[in-house]
Amino acid sequence: MPGSLPENKYIVVNWFNEIKPRLILDIGPGKGTYSMLLRKCKPIEDIQKWTCVEIFEPYIEKYDLKSKYEHIINTDIKIVDFNVLPKYDLIIAGDILEHLEKSEAICLIERLKKHTKNLIVSIPIVDYPQGPSEGNIYESHLCSFTHEEMDILMQSYRKLTGETLGYYWWKEPWYKTT
Repeated sequence: MPGSLPENKYIVVNWFNEIKPRLILDIGPGKGTYSMLLRKCKPIEDIQKWTCVEIFEPYIEKYDLKSKYEHIINTDIKIVDFNVLPKYDLIIAGDILEHLEKSEAICLIERLKKHTKNLIVSIPIVDYPQGPSEGNIYESHLCSFTHEEMDILMQSYRKLTGETLGYYWWKEPWYKTT
């Protein structure tokens, strides 16, 4: 399903307001949930630039992603060359890691940390099987993580767990900020 559970989404709004990002990358936006939710958080004069990476091309038109993102990269996040992209203030990986093999998800987290000041991940922290949806094979869940695994992997600055989803905020150490 191209959306995510609504459980505890408020925490992403709170963290977003604290971060106050200008350059944002949303990985696997599906319907564009985070863009729609978070664009309301900052005054219009404080410009935000939203980019998304969406692997499933039909979602771009079906969910009108062009109206929700200034730039759309239609490819697999595993092959994105971050060296040609700016360093982001915030990368959101909302309900995306479970769609990768576990080793790929771990590698992706480490890659993302090198290209952002803040990384917010939401992920099911319980076994949450899911197959293809709307003709999209990429909607299948290929791995799962526990809260403890995610907390260690993310080196969480902040975290929140619900019954199904966990939210994790990694923040670049102050001595690396440019």
